[in-house]
Amino acid sequence: PPVLDLRKFCSANEMDNVTLVFGNKDKKLRVAKELLAIHSPIFAAMFSDHAFVKDIEDVKINDVIYKDFIDLLQLIYPRVLEISDRSVSRLLMLAYRLKMQCVLHKSENHLIKSTGFNV
Repeated sequence: PPVLDLRKFCSANEMDNVTLVFGNKDKKLRVAKELLAIHSPIFAAMFSDHAFVKDIEDVKINDVIYKDFIDLLQLIYPRVLEISDRSVSRLLMLAYRLKMQCVLHKSENHLIKSTGFNV
């Protein structure tokens, strides 16, 4: 699998328009609201014209592990991450919570094809 370049999510660029803040504010990711909204109705509602956080640049993300969210982002950003037996359960939980259908499907497909699970 490709190696993740965290600079993609940690430094500002012209496409990123929101900072997600995790935990005690020492973990931050710069991302594009539109990309999150395309993949998640939760984020679509959060960033809609009628939402409270629409114009806020720093959005606190509670009860989500920073590394897990990076894995999730890698699945929706252009082809960066392959799901592994180790990451699939965490990604399924996040995808279900954020209603990210494409990540749910990728995770389910991984489980179907994986030989590391006994059902």
